[in-house]
Amino acid sequence: MKENTLVAPLLSLAHVKSLLIAAIIVMNLFVFAACKRPEHRNIDELKSRQKQYWETASRIAHSLSSEALAAQVLMTGVAGKEVLSSDMKKLLHEIPVGAIMLFRYNIADSPAAVHSFISECTENAALQLPVDAANKEVPAVNRLLPFVAIDHEGGDVYRLGQVATRLPPADRYLRNTSQTALPESAWLEIRQAAYLSGRELRALGITMNLAPVAEPLAPENAAFLKNRSFASDPKAAASAAAAFIQGMGEAGVTSVVKHFPASAAADPHHGRSVLDVDKKRLDYLVSPFSALLKTGSPILGQNSLYPASLLSLPIGAGAVMVAHTIIPSVQANIPASLSSSVMQDWIKKELGFQGIVIADDFTMKAITSLGFTPETAMIESLRSGADMIMVWPRDLGRFHRHLVQEAKTDTLFRERLIDAAGRIIYQKLIYSLVQGHPDGQDGLTAEPFNEEGYGCMRKATEQFLRERNLR
Repeated sequence: MKENTLVAPLLSLAHVKSLLIAAIIVMNLFVFAACKRPEHRNIDELKSRQKQYWETASRIAHSLSSEALAAQVLMTGVAGKEVLSSDMKKLLHEIPVGAIMLFRYNIADSPAAVHSFISECTENAALQLPVDAANKEVPAVNRLLPFVAIDHEGGDVYRLGQVATRLPPADRYLRNTSQTALPESAWLEIRQAAYLSGRELRALGITMNLAPVAEPLAPENAAFLKNRSFASDPKAAASAAAAFIQGMGEAGVTSVVKHFPASAAADPHHGRSVLDVDKKRLDYLVSPFSALLKTGSPILGQNSLYPASLLSLPIGAGAVMVAHTIIPSVQANIPASLSSSVMQDWIKKELGFQGIVIADDFTMKAITSLGFTPETAMIESLRSGADMIMVWPRDLGRFHRHLVQEAKTDTLFRERLIDAAGRIIYQKLIYSLVQGHPDGQDGLTAEPFNEEGYGCMRKATEQFLRERNLR
């Protein structure tokens, strides 16, 4: 891919939205007991930093070795619970990944132990940058920290055991509405629930939520999604997802909206997934994503999906997850996660999305049943527009070696990794996941975990949910 999409127009509305996050993250990192929503910087001040952030991200990405680029585009699970295994610690030192993904088996019995484990993961996976990587006009960015990700949709999709508050399933919020137009009260309710929950996540050290599901519930996906969708009406689903993303972003947690463009009935973990619909039906199913990901257009208009309050803090998704689903009306026999028509042409060019495009684990049956090896699928996905790939710890070393070899022998593939890493690093600057941040806010701190303050956070979340009959 010769064109580097990193140098896209710098003054889009979506960029301004994302920069609002940077103003509030430091206020949520360790002041655990705070109950008021933090104040935000003037939008003009944040807008002035936009170009600086992109230039810093681009400069860092271009300075990285093939080994470092290959590591940044990987999101890995980790082995361990209260402490990292010695082998896992060594692996993260050797391959400082762009993101770490937590599962239930990683979660200890106390919030302090979870925080300590995440801190150990973050420290071991931090990437030391070349001395000339940073913008000379700002304090030198010297280390990149990994995103720490988890599935935290609510309902059954919950990984944190007893150490955090479980949100209700997505469909619970709108049970008492018409689901054709989200009322202001419902939008604010979802936003506040996500904000309170996001404070807990960020306090533990979690910075990326693999949620929300933006798909409308439909006959084509109901067997797979069940209660994970907010609503059957696309406008209500889009507005609810926007509120969820907004709340998480205010708490300093980036959201990964999923599953683009739509899911089929079959679970991709267990077999081939095909969504055989015509273009008109596909446009209907994908319409929430079109609203959530599209950049450079006014939020409010005659047919706006969102209430006016969204204008106050318009935070967008930091990433989108692409489905392993085959959609014949787009590209026959090729899953969306391997399709340049979906990721490059549709998401990045047509919608203008500047965030991270994430592809799920390529050891799933939806991929291997088509005859692709995980290694082949991973490289093809990155070539086609994915920016980050999920892997298991057992595959991390092997997958990383394949990516490094490809980057060293194919100039265009290396350019694609630079573009992908630039998008990832930009989001890390927004969420203060660097040391030597342009705004002076570092992602690591020596301050101890505040158990009393965290307990206050949990009580506030539980009380809010109970008072609104969301328990």
